[in-house]
Amino acid sequence: LGDVYKRQHQKAFSSSNAPTVDLQVNFKLNSNQLSKAAKQQLNALGEALNNSELKDSKFIIAGHTDASGSKIKNLDLSQKRAQAVVNFLTAHFKINPKQLSAVGYGGTQLKDFLNPNSATNRRVEVQLVKDPLKDSREEKIKW
Repeated sequence: LGDVYKRQHQKAFSSSNAPTVDLQVNFKLNSNQLSKAAKQQLNALGEALNNSELKDSKFIIAGHTDASGSKIKNLDLSQKRAQAVVNFLTAHFKINPKQLSAVGYGGTQLKDFLNPNSATNRRVEVQLVKDPLKDSREEKIKW
């Protein structure tokens, strides 16, 4: 990404030279609804994903929950959160849906494992896949 573009979209992308995504969208308890703040983050992300350097890249949209609730309910909710992000990006930006794979992890990958019910754990993370054919999460990813 160009230096100017990086500065404009600092919230969506890390500051390294490689085009890596560092974005986390948070959700309210038991919700897959995008907040106003989440939509603002996703607008910046959508603009960044339309950059010609990323047009052929693939991204995992990884949904997560906190540890409250049943494992089955959390897995379903995390998938719905990830899909809400994919739906927003494909509806508001000309992003090929085949670039995005929504994957729900439930409460299995807590960000704040010391506080398993923390709001920090209720999130969607957007992750650039550097090599889709060799990604270790391949069994869950559907392009």
